[in-house]
Amino acid sequence: MSRTFTRLKTLGVLSLLLGSAGGAFAGPGQAFAADGAGTATVKQASGALSIDGVVETDEGGAPAGEWVGADALTIAGVTDGGGNAHGAAIYVKYDADNLYVGAVIQDPTPMINENTGSNIWNGDNLELFFGTADLANKPDGMLPSDVQVVISGSVSNGAQSYVFTNGNFAFPAFPLAAKRAADKKGYTLEAAIPLGELGLTEPWDGKQMLMNAVLNDGGSSGRGQWGWTTTGETKKKFRSQWGLASLEPGTAPAQNITADVSVSDANMVTVTGQTQGVAGKDVTLLVTGPGGTGSPVYVDQTTSDAQGRYSFRFPMTSASVAGADAGIYTATVGGEGVARPASVTFDFTPGSPAPDDPPIVYPGGGGGSTTGGAGTGDDGSGGQTGGGDQGDKPALTDIAGHWAADAIQRAVALGIVTGYEDETFRPDRAVTRGEFAVMLSRAFKPAAAAGLLGFKDADAVPAWAADAVGRAAGAGWIGGYEDGTFRAGQPITRAELAAMAVRAMGWTPEASAVPAFADAAAIAPWARPYAALAAEKGLMNGRGGNLFVPGGITTRAEAAQLLIRMLDAKTTEGG
Repeated sequence: MSRTFTRLKTLGVLSLLLGSAGGAFAGPGQAFAADGAGTATVKQASGALSIDGVVETDEGGAPAGEWVGADALTIAGVTDGGGNAHGAAIYVKYDADNLYVGAVIQDPTPMINENTGSNIWNGDNLELFFGTADLANKPDGMLPSDVQVVISGSVSNGAQSYVFTNGNFAFPAFPLAAKRAADKKGYTLEAAIPLGELGLTEPWDGKQMLMNAVLNDGGSSGRGQWGWTTTGETKKKFRSQWGLASLEPGTAPAQNITADVSVSDANMVTVTGQTQGVAGKDVTLLVTGPGGTGSPVYVDQTTSDAQGRYSFRFPMTSASVAGADAGIYTATVGGEGVARPASVTFDFTPGSPAPDDPPIVYPGGGGGSTTGGAGTGDDGSGGQTGGGDQGDKPALTDIAGHWAADAIQRAVALGIVTGYEDETFRPDRAVTRGEFAVMLSRAFKPAAAAGLLGFKDADAVPAWAADAVGRAAGAGWIGGYEDGTFRAGQPITRAELAAMAVRAMGWTPEASAVPAFADAAAIAPWARPYAALAAEKGLMNGRGGNLFVPGGITTRAEAAQLLIRMLDAKTTEGG
């Protein structure tokens, strides 16, 4: 499976980008003591492995075919009173995109799992635990950055999986297949887990990671206690008892994109480069950081020219880049037909001469206000003053033929959104929570008294968004996270977008409502009623394949389209 970046609207693109840009690892020369736990070498695959549920072994039981040479993570299990064995041999390999897992499982009642979604752990399944950062930190528990992947093959529900990290469940689609043994006393399970889901980058450089594997047999009283390096359900998440997996040094895939970055005295960042053998295709930019945090702060997309050349240029200010603090940032570029993304780093120091909120100057008219009120841009940059028909408008040179062009033009005319100083709208750029609060407040003008309502990170909410965030929060349209933060600079997800839209409309969803999207199980329970009502009322559609993509990042075009639909619905309702 090649690592390809397509339109930002497509499923999983940010996951792929983030997987390429993030991750901290022990180098191949770092000493490590495994505390008596297991060790294994993860061999590099000669090519992509076929995921068909068939794990070949020879007459002696050693891995054969595509799995030849793979080390085994052995789960001894038990032999029950009826003489039936419970256990597993788990083989792992890698390539530039995936960690391949092939398991040969002994289970006298195989592939019994009546559960779905995040409950599949409570049946026949295989749990995998990965720690790719801070290897020397080994508490009796998991770090937030550690990743749990649960894969299951069920007779009744088919192949299922989920990924758990940073306290959140996710349901990314990746190849997974299971096959019951002919004697019905076992089964095989294969998966290709994207390295981006594990925070793993450039695995061929001899990286290491902590790892554990646990076999769960839903039909046994000992369910969940058989692990590669642990015994018992309660200890499977003890990082202190995980084993050490060393990735075999190998060959990097071909690089067919270059990237260079520069920062001007005016704090303008320019990222340029060229693709080889690919031209006139989408090129995607992701900026993360600072300090290797991996958090996305800027996303953009352009099309390369006939020679494959591309260029991105954007200001590094608190208005243009979420959380533009001093530090080292990483710019990662990839695109259609790109074999492997390229990353470059740059050092940014805020301050003069770049203003914090640069005014936008439109053709034929003056600059806008920078007060943070109705005359500012969506991201705090100065826009035109006033509301309704505001006279001269930017030409918006980049929306012709765009699917949301009409909605964007209406939203600009109404003063809900604005363009940029270079006369672009950048419809596929991500929208932050703070930016959407500004757009929402412009469109619906909440009457609630302004105030940040005690958000722990109130000081981090940019001045241009503070009033809008306070008013929208006071009106009950938006809220913070469980830790009391608002996270104004964080890109807004589609699940969050649905909830904010429904609340702003004054609608009350049915608590038990479930949307008719194919990935409804992947939508967090709190968000399902909002997604269902937003879809029912025609505010939000899926993204292809009848997928809602709850964790997908909202683009400026999607935000403009949604707000126009909301205004139209208000008009229809007489609101």
